Amino acid sequence: MSVATLLAELESAGIRLGRHGERLVADVLPSADLDAYRNQITENKSALMGVLYEREAIASLTNQLEAGWRWMQSYPNHPEHDVFLERWIAKLREYEQVHCIHEGMAARRARTQSAHTCVGECASVRWRLSHV
Repeated sequence: MSVATLLAELESAGIRLGRHGERLVADVLPSADLDAYRNQITENKSALMGVLYEREAIASLTNQLEAGWRWMQSYPNHPEHDVFLERWIAKLREYEQVHCIHEGMAARRARTQSAHTCVGECASVRWRLSHV
């Protein structure tokens, strides 16, 4: 079973895994049974930690990009707009790299997706950026 599949199964069962530093933590609904998954979680702990870290990085960058975009829309004539836009584009490229790495790792784990897809997505984003 892939780590992504395990996480999805846990979510369906009412168990949400997260990270707290180097510890794996579980948010368990009262009706959920963590014991039924304890061995699978223990066996896959390092892979789970890696995937959860990747998801956190992507979520953090996504939030920063959304907030930056809202600011740029709200203050189009601000004297710092162009400087901010350059920083925003750099952050978008960072997101692109993290996302492509995450997608590439997910593809290798699941063995269902080629790295070519991720490269194509990244090339598409770069093309759109060059036409901003």
